[in-house]
Amino acid sequence: MKHTAVAVGMFDGVHRGHQALVRELRRCAQERGLEACVITFADHPMRHICPEKAPRLLTTCSQKAQYLRQAGADEVLALDFNDDLRRLTAREFMRMISDRLGVRLWMLGFNHRFGSDGIRDFADYARIGAGLGIDVELAGMEVIDGMHLPVSSSLVREALADGRIDEACIMLGRHFSIIGTVEAGQRIGRTIGFPTANVKPLMAEQAIPAGGVYACSAVIDGAEWPAMTNIGCRPTIGQGLSSTIETHVIGFEGDLYDREIEVRFLRRLRDERKFDSLDDLRRQLNFDLKNCLESQK
Repeated sequence: MKHTAVAVGMFDGVHRGHQALVRELRRCAQERGLEACVITFADHPMRHICPEKAPRLLTTCSQKAQYLRQAGADEVLALDFNDDLRRLTAREFMRMISDRLGVRLWMLGFNHRFGSDGIRDFADYARIGAGLGIDVELAGMEVIDGMHLPVSSSLVREALADGRIDEACIMLGRHFSIIGTVEAGQRIGRTIGFPTANVKPLMAEQAIPAGGVYACSAVIDGAEWPAMTNIGCRPTIGQGLSSTIETHVIGFEGDLYDREIEVRFLRRLRDERKFDSLDDLRRQLNFDLKNCLESQK
């Protein structure tokens, strides 16, 4: 078995802070002739510990693995967080991972802590690692120009919830996206010249941007199309409707029902609002379409 350098964490979103950590992990691994391995969790540990406090997730497991490998991980492993794992002390957890993967280097995120014994100090992790033959190193913080706090998954979620899509994308280092399947809707959009795909996220716990109209792109079978997306309750159509993600794929002709689609968010165009008639809505959508296509340039 080849010895490894590991980093452990949720890594939700694989934002620029995570990417910097993985790059540092890879650099250190290559210097020592080790394999860079990132260990994450299939679901957020908080969903097991306190479900009502579990955050919405920014990435599916497959997205997360893809982005971690793009950042430099040689291998990505996902653990199921359960009671047995929750009861492990920091030393027991490090020893378990080391026994399985031959760990020689452990890269600790600046704000990541683990173990049922509640260890908080880096020096304590370093001491435990030394006893197991593991070098423990502390990754640096990633602070973006103009921001006063290090990048975190929580800050990305807050930006999305406020509709600050540009800020969220800057922190992610790419466009935020949602992967889902297309379900049948009310088909009202096609009556006014704007047929939409009703996108149901693959994850029930998917983080969703604030309601409004967004310039997007849609990836279908590997091909990318310009798109315009409305998130909200469609107040012009009726009251009390549930919130949906409705994407108009510009120039696409064909049946999308039951197919998988990835919606990438480029820019927020406006708030969702109620119009007096479908004609008024059509006029606004034509104006939105013009702005949307400008965003694609």
